[in-house]
Amino acid sequence: MNTTTMWELIRHILKEETTPDDVRKGIDIAIKILKKEYPFVVGWDYSDPPETYTYKVYINLEIDFIKAMEFYNLKPHPRYGKFIKDAIENRETLPYPFSIMNYEEAGFDTNEVFSLQNYMSEIYEDMIPDKLKMKKGEKGVFNQNDPKELAVDNYIFVE
Repeated sequence: MNTTTMWELIRHILKEETTPDDVRKGIDIAIKILKKEYPFVVGWDYSDPPETYTYKVYINLEIDFIKAMEFYNLKPHPRYGKFIKDAIENRETLPYPFSIMNYEEAGFDTNEVFSLQNYMSEIYEDMIPDKLKMKKGEKGVFNQNDPKELAVDNYIFVE
């Protein structure tokens, strides 16, 4: 193989490689679209570095506590005032976007969280170009060129 052909091959490979900034940009776009349907989602951050897992990139969604209560038509849990305040101040991770709200007495369908998570996954899978997604890599048994899925790990309440 001559030198010119080798350089062309290297340039081609480098163009196809996804950078961490590309992955972040792809997730940013997915979250902007998600915010249209779920306006209480105000941001995100990696739960773990995106290269940690072979098949998925895990993120934590930042949730505006007041907007989430309004969206779900819920109220703060009356016994958890200090807990709510501390959770917001300390940016604690919680398993549901309504974890510190009083949904037990409201007959609230806690499976609603899956609608949000599924919608975010669909946005990422269907609307974000593969160029902006991290590839599965060499560890997996599936096609290593397939992009990793995007999944919510936890929720962080903010004001």
